[in-house]
Amino acid sequence: MRKVHVLVSATGLAMTAGVAMAAESTFDNHLTSTPMVSPAQIYQTQDLKTDFKVGYESAEGTTKPDGSSSMTATDKTNDLFAAAIYNIHSIGLRAGVALDFGSSNTEQESIDPTTGVKTKDKIDGKDMVVTPQAAMPIGPVVVGVAADFHQVTAKPDGVDEKKGSYNTFRPGVLFANKDMEAGVTYASQTNTNESDPDKISFNEPAKTTLHGRYAIDRELAVGAILADWHFKDLNEDLYKDQTRVTGTVEYGFGAVKTEGELGYRSAFYKNKDAISEDTIGMIDVGAAADYEVTKTAAVGGALGYEFGSDSGNGAKYSANTFNVAVRGNMKF
Repeated sequence: MRKVHVLVSATGLAMTAGVAMAAESTFDNHLTSTPMVSPAQIYQTQDLKTDFKVGYESAEGTTKPDGSSSMTATDKTNDLFAAAIYNIHSIGLRAGVALDFGSSNTEQESIDPTTGVKTKDKIDGKDMVVTPQAAMPIGPVVVGVAADFHQVTAKPDGVDEKKGSYNTFRPGVLFANKDMEAGVTYASQTNTNESDPDKISFNEPAKTTLHGRYAIDRELAVGAILADWHFKDLNEDLYKDQTRVTGTVEYGFGAVKTEGELGYRSAFYKNKDAISEDTIGMIDVGAAADYEVTKTAAVGGALGYEFGSDSGNGAKYSANTFNVAVRGNMKF
């Protein structure tokens, strides 16, 4: 199943006047927060900021053919994230690196069409992502760039370990002032078909994302994210592009900061032959609460849930994902 992380968190709103390049930023979020979709948004860093997160995700997809028993696929993932961003004041450049390590256990049931016997395949996987990133003001906007370097391993039961790697390039442009920000970001496509049986093939669509948010007052901000995932470019006979729409809200009261989201992503199968628990439409909800221990440190937690169902091609399909995370940051 395709895993989509819904990690929401907030360190609060520092509502001081100024633009993106000023001494204080209006928005100040953890790097894994839902509104943080562009590398240009690291303009928020004022001096040195470090983020960390420990997360767990459980995903399940079910296929129920008409007149037959259901088949279930499960994926359980543990995730560790750490990042550091530094502000080079002399030139206004923010730069840093993020490390994200995930280990997963996947189980996939299947039914032999001749004997009707159900079997289960298991795969243990690891994904290490190193992401250098930078953002710098140029005229009235902030230009950001990031590159995700993935190193992936997969170990199916009874089969030698497979390895693979791929890279994603993510530029972004952002306009921000004292009470709003708006921008666009892009992520490059990966579509490899390895002939070597010991290597992993990857199929990740390109993504174009528009995003914006507005601070209504000192405590409340609302935002929207509109993304187009270009699945059609991977296989135009099977897929169409997927639209993802997410609304966000951030609210702070005292030392406690909260964030919520509600989102929808459309099904991207072009015809019923391509329908599966991976390609159906989904709804996601998420919430988080964070506590400022000091003016320079915060800790918090986040929950997310996604669900969806569809039918076609003689079967019913459903999927759901639950994730939980604890996270924190420190500023120097």
